[in-house]
Amino acid sequence: MIGWAAGDDRMAILGCVKSVFVVAALVSSAIVVSCGSDDDDGDEQAASSPDTTTAHLDLSVAPTTGQPTSVIRVRFESQIRLGPTPGGRRRSYHVVARLQRETGGCVEERDTFVDHARSGQRVTARIDPARGKGGELGWCRGRYRGKVRYYDGLACPATGRCDKPEGFMTINRVVARFQFRIE
Repeated sequence: MIGWAAGDDRMAILGCVKSVFVVAALVSSAIVVSCGSDDDDGDEQAASSPDTTTAHLDLSVAPTTGQPTSVIRVRFESQIRLGPTPGGRRRSYHVVARLQRETGGCVEERDTFVDHARSGQRVTARIDPARGKGGELGWCRGRYRGKVRYYDGLACPATGRCDKPEGFMTINRVVARFQFRIE
């Protein structure tokens, strides 16, 4: 499991410009918004210098309209080598989709990690409603909004304590947004 940094060392994201890309290849409206500094869950963290390799991701979502048992595939090109790096760091993407209006009795949120890829490699994050609590019920009907977050921080061990050294910089920011509908 990836160790996420505590929220007490928040810093402003510098050089992050919001962009909107419409994925034209898709029949439905999959919208990607980059560098979401106005993130609705308010847990943005970043190092104090801009990182152009994580400025934004062009992505595709399939299917854009699915059924309750559909596995949603979010495809994008990794902008940087993912996985462990020298100095005790780990780089990954966290992909999460959440139902806009809670209904209960079905899958309202699912996530997955992409933590192994070469720079420039096309990757697919599979968001499967069957994996996790309530999965046998499938996705709830409605519109889901998703985020892709880039994480570069301390590589915590799978078990035991994970103490972040003083001054250790962590990047945890939204690099893309997407949406899909379940009918």
